[in-house]
Amino acid sequence: MLELLRATCSRFANSVAVHITLLLGPAPCAIADEGTDLAAMREAWKRRETTITSARIEWVHAETITKGYLSTLHGELPATVVAPPTDVTQDGPVFLAFDRNRMRYETRRNHWSWDDGAFRPRTYISTFDGVTSSIYWPPSWTYPRATINSERHNVDKTTYHLWPVLMAFRPSIVLPEFLHGPPLPIMKDASIDGNPCVIVRDSRATGAGQRALWIEPAKDWSIVRFTFTSNDTLTIQMDIEYGRHSVHGWVPAKWRTAHRVGRAHLPQHLVKVTVHKAELNLPLGDADFKVPFAVGTCVYDERDETEYLVRDKDKKRFITAAERGASYEQLFATDSGMALRPARGGWWTWILGAAGATIILFAIAFVWRHLWKTPVA
Repeated sequence: MLELLRATCSRFANSVAVHITLLLGPAPCAIADEGTDLAAMREAWKRRETTITSARIEWVHAETITKGYLSTLHGELPATVVAPPTDVTQDGPVFLAFDRNRMRYETRRNHWSWDDGAFRPRTYISTFDGVTSSIYWPPSWTYPRATINSERHNVDKTTYHLWPVLMAFRPSIVLPEFLHGPPLPIMKDASIDGNPCVIVRDSRATGAGQRALWIEPAKDWSIVRFTFTSNDTLTIQMDIEYGRHSVHGWVPAKWRTAHRVGRAHLPQHLVKVTVHKAELNLPLGDADFKVPFAVGTCVYDERDETEYLVRDKDKKRFITAAERGASYEQLFATDSGMALRPARGGWWTWILGAAGATIILFAIAFVWRHLWKTPVA
C-alpha cells in the first residue's frame, strides 16, 4: 500500500505540467449568473457545515520534498545550507477531528531536524478545545515541547494540506470571504476530466495573491480544485476527488497538492493523500481535544509569555529570565531560578567545614591534655 502511494506521488510530480496547462490555458470563460450561482454555492456550503457537526478522518500523507525546498523557506539561512540535501519521498498517517469549532490535528511522520541536519520521526499534535489552542511535540529523540497559543482557534487551520476536508465541512473557517463576503464573479464553461465546473476567484489583487476555486455544481457545489496565484505565477494547486456517502453526500477521498508548481526553477513540495477512514457526526468529548503534556515537557505560554517545565501532578517549574542560557538537563534537575546558581555544598562550604572540623579537633586535644595532666585526688 505504501509503495503504491510512493509511486503515485512520483507520477503526480510528472503530471504537474499538465495541470498548469489546464489552468493557464486560453480557454474562454463566460460570466455566469453571479447572483443565482453564488447564492446556490453559499447555500450548499452552509447546509453542509450545519449538517456535519463533527468528523474524524484519517489518511496517509505521501510527500516528495525536492532538494533544497526546506532551506528556501528559511530566509535567514546561508546559501551553503541545503535542506534536504537530496529529494526525499516519505509517508505517514494523519488524523483530523473536529466538533463544531473544536479541532485536533495529529501527524506521525519524519520531520526535519535543523540540529541534526536530517529527518527524524516525530509526532505532532495541535488542538483547540473551544477555549485554549496548543501545539505539542511528544517525547522522541529530544525532550517534549509544547506551546499554548494566543489564538482562539486551532493554528493549523491555515495548513493547506488540511484544506480539502476543511473547505468541504468548515468553509466558514478557511473560506469566510467566499462564504459571507461581497458578490464575487463566477466564470462558467470550465471543466475538469469532462465534468462541468464554475470558477470563483476572491476579490484580492493578484499582486497580493489570489485564490481560485473550481467548483462542480453536480457534486453539491464541492470544490474540486484550489489554486493560489501570486504575481501571475501559480504557486499552489490542489486537486480533490470525492466519494459518495450514503447519508451525507460528497466526502473528500483523495487529493493531490503541489507547492511552487509554476516556478520550475525553485524546489517543490508534492503531496498525495488517500483517505482510509471517515466518520461523520460521531460523538466527540472534551478529551478528544485536550492533550496532557508529559512530565518534562518544556512549555511556552504565549498568553502571558511564561515558560516552564511540567513536573509531577501538573506542577510547573517556571523558567526565569536569568536561566535562559541553562541546558534542559540543568533546568530539569533544579528548582525555579536555581539552574545557573552554584550548587549547594560548593568549594567554600568544604573550606568552612574543614576549618570547623579542625577547630573541634584542637578543642578535643586541648581538653584531653588538660585532663591527662591533672592528678587524681
